[in-house]
Order: sequence, then C-alpha cells, then structure tokens
Amino acid sequence: MSAALERARAAGPGVRWTAARPEALPALEDDGFPRAALRQHLGQGGGARPLVVVNDAARVIHCGLPQLLHELRGWQPQLRVLVATGTHAGDAAHEASRLGVEVELHACDDAAAHTSVGDYGVDRRLLEASAVVAFGSVEPHYFAGWTGAHKTISVGLWDRATIAHNHEAATQLAAQPLDASDHNPVAAGIRAGVRALLAQGPPLLTVNHVLDSAGAPLAVGSGDPYAALEAVLPAATARGVHSVAAPVDVVVAEVEGPLGRSLYQADKGIKNHEAVLADGGLLVLCAELDQGVGQDRFVRFLEQAPTLEAARARLSREGYTLGDHKALRWRALEARGVRIVVVSPRLDPEALRAAGVRVVPDLAAAFAEADLRPGARGLVVEDAGFVASRLGRRTR
Repeated sequence: MSAALERARAAGPGVRWTAARPEALPALEDDGFPRAALRQHLGQGGGARPLVVVNDAARVIHCGLPQLLHELRGWQPQLRVLVATGTHAGDAAHEASRLGVEVELHACDDAAAHTSVGDYGVDRRLLEASAVVAFGSVEPHYFAGWTGAHKTISVGLWDRATIAHNHEAATQLAAQPLDASDHNPVAAGIRAGVRALLAQGPPLLTVNHVLDSAGAPLAVGSGDPYAALEAVLPAATARGVHSVAAPVDVVVAEVEGPLGRSLYQADKGIKNHEAVLADGGLLVLCAELDQGVGQDRFVRFLEQAPTLEAARARLSREGYTLGDHKALRWRALEARGVRIVVVSPRLDPEALRAAGVRVVPDLAAAFAEADLRPGARGLVVEDAGFVASRLGRRTR
C-alpha cells in the first residue's frame, strides 16, 4: 500500500479508496540522446550560431542533460543555451548551476528581445540561430493537452501578449488535458505558432523524453515537433494517464516537486483530475506551498468574483489577463457543486479566505467537515501534476 493511500484511508476511513500515481516504466538502455543527429543538426550553417533551448526549473529535466550540454559546448564552443521561461521569473545563476553551463534566459516582457513570426511574438534568438535543438519532457497538460518540445519553443519563448492571447482560449472548456489536436483551442494556437516558426525560422530539431521523477529517460522521440511528440505518446499515456470506470465522490490530489511550491502551479493537480469527480464531490489539493500562492492575480480574481457568473461577467467587462483562466475554471468546478479544500502545512489560511477557499493544515482536517455518504468512492493521486485521470475503461 502506498503512503498516499494509507493517509487517505486514515483521514477518510469510510471511503472506498483507489489510488493512482505515475506508472513505473522500464528505463531506456542508454541515455536517450541521439548524439549523432544532434551534432549533425547543430553543425548546419557552418555551426555559426547554434542554439539549444531547454525548459526552466518549473519542470523536471533529463538527468543527463547537463552532461550533454557540456559535451555539445566542448564540440561547439559557440553554442548558446537558452532557457524557455514563458512568463516565469528566471534566475540565471540558478539555471546555470542546474544545467552546468552558462545560459541565457527568455524574458517575455522585453519587447526588444522579440520579433514577429506571423501573429506571434517570438524570442529573436530563435530566428538569429543557424540551427536550433529544443528539448522537452512529455506529460499531460491540463489545458494544452500535452507538454513537450513543441511548447518549449512556442509558449516557452513567446512574448507576454502572445502567451496571453493563447491562454485566453483556456477559458473554453474544450481546452482539456490529453488533447493536443486542433479541437483544443489552446493546442491549436500552439500548433499554428510552431508551423509559423518552421516556415520562417532556422532548421529545428526537437527531442522529447518521457521521464521518471528523478529525470531518468523512459522513452525518447526526435524529429519535427509533432513527430517527436507522437513518438512518445504511447509511453507518456502509459505512465501518466489513469482511467476510472465511473465518477468518484472524492479526489485527493497530492502535488509534489516544483509544482507543489505555489498554488498557482499546484492548481494543475486540480485540473488534471476534475473530469472524474462527480458533481457535488470533494476535491482536496495537498501541497507544501512553501512559496505561497505564487502569481496571485487569479486569487485576486477569485476574491472579486465569488461565482461562475460573476467570473464570466468580470472577464467580459475587463478582458483577459494571464492567470484569469485559472480563476474561471475554479469557479466552473464549484458551479458543479464541487467543494475544494487546500491542505498545506505552510500556507496561511488568511491568504485565501477572501477568495472563499478553505485552507487546512492536514488531511484529517480536510475530512472533518466533509459529510460524505457511506461507501463514497475516492481516488487519491500521487504526483498529481504529472498524472491525468479520465473516465473510461480501467487500464491499471
């Protein structure tokens, strides 16, 4: 029995619990880096201005990436390493220490650092490179379908206005995890941006990995951005998708690692599993939250819009700003009668009181007033930011 399942059973002894976690898959026999292809690709254009793009510290990286970057820079001293931060605040010293090489950071608010590629504001270093390699890790994403190198070189390197325009589509319920097709408006916008970059930009090679929690590679795909994604989706699905036969009454989502440090990021643990929660159910988000709420605009939004109707009216009146989709979807979940409780030993309950969100220090307190029916069905999810639950045939 997992520790998470033990905790859930102790806090909710009358619940019929099942558990989910990232599935353990066998590691690759090698490190999963196509070195010959990487060297050949980066040598194009005489190797004058090769560029490697990697994710920031908000995501797990391949445990061997620092060594690979050291090797590539030894082969091509002029190699630049660009960290795709999206709208996150970057820390160059931390990223250099994490990656083991000198790095450059994307800065979404620096207008001079971007250039237009169709309708997209893109970090100009992409366009100035002689060849680009982008690395990504593939996990479910709660409104863009899947993460991966296609997001690294789009959302990771767009300017703020472009990211905001794309993420505004996350206010539509068609934006769901596990769907990276054009039926998902966020995924469709990313795909269009990637196509524009492929048409106007330098040669691009993307490398995707499915990773375990320590960064060990479980699967690899390389090539153009969507071929590299499709190549690893079977492994990413086996590792990160949990199917349940019928809606459950309680979801306990435990969010760990970088995603668990702030509510803004830990919210993914709610969105990845809300589809399997019955109307009127209880959703308990458990995270350390040592950085508090993080980017707090969505909390201010919740304070000013206590209902879904008020949230929609505010968006219509004031327009969309990054983070608003989180607040809207939170209220949409509550409009189904779902009760959301945040469990954190570090977050002051006053931080969310005005937003109408209950914060408690432990799981027992979350269940103290739950008023669940006898025999209620429950799902407890470990590492909930990297697993998505769906209704359907039980697969594991």
